[in-house]
Amino acid sequence: MMQNVKGIYDYVVVLIPIGVTAAKLLQTADELRANGVRVKLDTSGRKLENILASLSGSGIRYALLVGETEWKAGRVRLKDMEERLEREVSVDEAIFVIEKQLGLPYEQYSTKLS
Repeated sequence: MMQNVKGIYDYVVVLIPIGVTAAKLLQTADELRANGVRVKLDTSGRKLENILASLSGSGIRYALLVGETEWKAGRVRLKDMEERLEREVSVDEAIFVIEKQLGLPYEQYSTKLS
């Protein structure tokens, strides 16, 4: 019997820490996962430019950059790797955008942002 092993294509979002603690990164990941978003944490310690370059050809649509300043404000930087757009949003807004774009159920957020 084959094991079900997650590959990079199983993830929708990669969380990239920029000067935040592991606990803060995990808190953000937990919130995303609780809403059905598959998350991979990048703990490689590589330069941001190199991480983003490796993501651009990986099939992963979104990167969430979690910096100390944004985290304190309850926000993240959502980077759409396909559209090459970046914007600062709340975690709830990021979940809404990701679920809407990927056709995942997002009914619970539709009233929050309307």
